[in-house]
Amino acid sequence: MVSTVRAGLTHQRLARIMHDEGMELDVSALPRMPSGRIDRDAADSLFDTVRDELEHDPDNWRRWYRLARAYDYAGDRGRAREAMKKAVELQERE
Repeated sequence: MVSTVRAGLTHQRLARIMHDEGMELDVSALPRMPSGRIDRDAADSLFDTVRDELEHDPDNWRRWYRLARAYDYAGDRGRAREAMKKAVELQERE
């Protein structure tokens, strides 16, 4: 439980940095399903964009953070967690 809380606090810190730098993903204009989730095609398109960013800058924790968020929006929680772990690892080295 302690590790889960610690990870959550770390993710919040990264989110704050991303927000302050204007790098958080803006999904406000993406179409939504009746459930409120982002439309699958829109989430996949967002993911493709973010993945391309990462391919051009693979050692940047911000790119990994954005990939984690894109995975989450696409509904792939497992890969989102792995990408976020990589973001945290790279950010801690900075």
